[in-house]
Amino acid sequence: MEGRRSGLVHESSSSQVTGVGKFTELGRLRASADSKDTEKQKNKTHLQVLLKEVATFMGAVGFMVAAIVAYVVWIRYSTSRY
Repeated sequence: MEGRRSGLVHESSSSQVTGVGKFTELGRLRASADSKDTEKQKNKTHLQVLLKEVATFMGAVGFMVAAIVAYVVWIRYSTSRY
């Protein structure tokens, strides 16, 4: 392997920072999207609020059922080996 070159070149460069954070194009775009999201949240209908509550409840119940099943399987596995 001696004599092989890696092909890396050591050079230097410079750049000029013209804006950071919310003053960049990406920051402005994100601020615009965030303001639209807050407008959407203010204009939620009663049905959307209820659906979100139901979905949250179903997620919690599903998580509890999964935890109980995992516990039962773990107990059965640990007791059946001995």
